[in-house]
Amino acid sequence: MGDRNLTGITHVIVDEVHERSLLGDFLLIVLKSLIEKKYAYGLPQLKVILMSATVDSSLFSRYFGNCPVLVATGRTHPVTTHFLEDIYESINYHLASDSPAYLRHQACVFDKVRYVSFVLMRSLMQAPEKDMSHLLWLVFLTL
Repeated sequence: MGDRNLTGITHVIVDEVHERSLLGDFLLIVLKSLIEKKYAYGLPQLKVILMSATVDSSLFSRYFGNCPVLVATGRTHPVTTHFLEDIYESINYHLASDSPAYLRHQACVFDKVRYVSFVLMRSLMQAPEKDMSHLLWLVFLTL
């Protein structure tokens, strides 16, 4: 495993924290332990941001030592969803045939998403035919 102290990482955001799962709960245990360890050794603190529109925030606040809770109200902003296959097509992106990510002919979408490359993300953001400089990008990669 890499850097167990997440040196250089200042913030970790866990979105949709109300969607409980074994891995999600394990992540919270690891983050809490890391926060306590960094505090005990005087290391730069890690800020953990838990986000959910529906969760009982007091449960998570107590778990993390009665940490503060922020409530954001107001309007929601429009969101556009794009699917991986459509992105490939829109920027004429082709995977190299010798690449481990060459899974275009397999039916399993999970395998395709698993190998999304940062080259693809950069290609999309820099696509010359589209002015995307005004957009903010939020990419969710899940396993």
